[in-house]
Amino acid sequence: MNGVGALIGLAFGCGGYVIVTDPDPWRGRAFTRRVNGYLHGGARVHGLSRFLSEIQLRGIAERQRRAGFPVDPSAHLLACVTASMMGLVVATATIAALTLLGGVHNPSAAAPLLALFAASGWLLAERQLDQRGRARQRRAAIEMPGVAESLALAVHAGAAVPHAIDVVSRRESGVLMTEMRSVVSDIS
Repeated sequence: MNGVGALIGLAFGCGGYVIVTDPDPWRGRAFTRRVNGYLHGGARVHGLSRFLSEIQLRGIAERQRRAGFPVDPSAHLLACVTASMMGLVVATATIAALTLLGGVHNPSAAAPLLALFAASGWLLAERQLDQRGRARQRRAAIEMPGVAESLALAVHAGAAVPHAIDVVSRRESGVLMTEMRSVVSDIS
């Protein structure tokens, strides 16, 4: 049982470390963290930059943008660690139930099951982020013809492009409208 306990302790230790090293996981981001991406050309997370390369952090940030989530790689990694820990809990409960029922004679031999469930939890969180990004891109592709027509009509009627984007984004709703409102606020 020492191997199982060690793996569970390691998982909880890693999860606790991620939570402790992020100074504000439940509050809004500090001003310097919000502005840091603009100053340094991308998402930068203080505590995670020691473990992940800048390219990996930017990849997570891009996937979050594509899914329509706020860009915070530490939040995604915390979700992955949480899903992994939930996988460990399910595996531990399964091993305990099988041990009590007499199906497992040596619980430490079930350590691969712990690793499998932990990895499955992590991969499930990764897959969910990617699926949301793909679904959002599909919705944007469906909305594109109507938005393009509305913009063309507004520009043809004499509106400047930024004003046309503003008018169209206020009158309609959807994924592209959210992005267009973001563009208008960036222009302003």
